[in-house]
Amino acid sequence: MNTKLAVMTGSDLRSYGGGEKDIIAWTNLIACDYITIFSLEDSSNVRLSYDQIHSMISERITIVYYDAIKIHSISDLIPSSLVSLRKILSCRNYDVIYSSNSGVFFNFLLTLLCRISGVKMILGIHLMNFFNEKTKDRGFKKRFLMSIFISFRKLVVRCQKNIRIQNRSDFNSLNKLGFKGNIFNIPPLVKSYGSPGSSAKTTNEFVCLFVARLSVWHKGIDLLAEVVGKVLSKNHNVKFHIIGSGENGEGIVDNMCSTYPENVVWKGFLSDTDLGHEYERASLFLQTSRGENFGISLAEAQMRGLPAVAFRTMGAEDIILESYQGTLIEAFDTDSFADAILNYYIFWDSNSASFEENKMKISSAARARYDSTVIISEMQKMLGCNNRRFEDGI
Repeated sequence: MNTKLAVMTGSDLRSYGGGEKDIIAWTNLIACDYITIFSLEDSSNVRLSYDQIHSMISERITIVYYDAIKIHSISDLIPSSLVSLRKILSCRNYDVIYSSNSGVFFNFLLTLLCRISGVKMILGIHLMNFFNEKTKDRGFKKRFLMSIFISFRKLVVRCQKNIRIQNRSDFNSLNKLGFKGNIFNIPPLVKSYGSPGSSAKTTNEFVCLFVARLSVWHKGIDLLAEVVGKVLSKNHNVKFHIIGSGENGEGIVDNMCSTYPENVVWKGFLSDTDLGHEYERASLFLQTSRGENFGISLAEAQMRGLPAVAFRTMGAEDIILESYQGTLIEAFDTDSFADAILNYYIFWDSNSASFEENKMKISSAARARYDSTVIISEMQKMLGCNNRRFEDGI
């Protein structure tokens, strides 16, 4: 008898960020004949339609949307209606629940439900700074509430038997917490978008590519603007292509385009096909995030062979392991970040053959680490799914 799997998200699949891409990818390939994805319905960050999402998933997967009230000050969710609560409680009819929802209330509810119903629960930690989250509000009351919230979150974590993580920092935090359950350190599935030399376009431009949701607090759009200004004050031959939309960084990006119309291009949110073309024509990848739980866009760039410049933060440290892969800059030193970009430009301009050879080396290493066969095998062991062959559809 095959495993019945429920996947509980804390975000809307239609927002189609890194976490949503990962869920769609591995549920399509995992060896379970009965899968339901419980997706939060949140129109605030929607980038794809219902039909576009449904076209991406296997026919054996059902999507159930639920409503919830967001408590922004403590990054939590509460079901907004009895209908939504009933949908969540229906998870008791499954064999395994995988929760990528970071909300304390949801995970506390699911933990109780699983204990009562004898369902296997796996908590997926996908949030940056999950164990040390801080409120953006400087008020004492908000900071005090956040400290209580984090303490309760750690208590819920201690009650788990199975946890999936995606970086070494969370592994260390779990050990420090004294967690005694099973820890599965499994990277997300990473889309390849081709390989260096497969259909490379000849270009005389040195293009720095930035791919992310345009958030100041998370993705560091303000830091990116500083870096762009410092690079272009020294070298007008460097181009910047910015891919992404949404949140509070759009005005900053728009201002960069107005200030440097010959060097900065904002392309908005792109389809996977168009995004693949951008990876193909780029020379260098940039990540200015203040932290990532993993950083799928950075890993995607590595699969395509792009060296990267990123701040030495959670997430980036688990992808950029060797010097040939890229340069990690101490957070948040924008002067050194800009200098690293200029050094890569010199490398590209003075020795294009060696630059291309290095791209091949980066791509080979990334493909070995993020091979879908290996990752799906580890996911199936974690979930307890039947072991069977699958087609690699990534």
